[in-house]
Amino acid sequence: MRRTAVGAAAAVAVLGIGATQASAGQVVDFPGSTGGFAFTYSGTTAQFSTGQAGLQSIIKVTGTGSAQDRAQCQRGNGETNWYQSTIRASNGGTSHYDCSANGTYNRALVGVGADF
Repeated sequence: MRRTAVGAAAAVAVLGIGATQASAGQVVDFPGSTGGFAFTYSGTTAQFSTGQAGLQSIIKVTGTGSAQDRAQCQRGNGETNWYQSTIRASNGGTSHYDCSANGTYNRALVGVGADF
């Protein structure tokens, strides 16, 4: 089940953006956001940032669990698609997805997310 975070909800801390309640193994996406905030779920925090001239989504993971980065990439005609990193990061590690390395959806990073 995927949750899209668009409004404010209780129980999960998000700094700088609305929150949503996540459950174990939950994918949480933030369409329209390219980072600069943290999302905490069940003792694990994903700090979102960008790299590669704004085309790469990066999460730094701290806490007791692990997470994989997700990126919403845009193609030239405006269509978007979500992609997930193959890197699962844990305490102090990073996970990333680079939209510029995607052959079709390589124009812009338009959303970020994490799979806890």
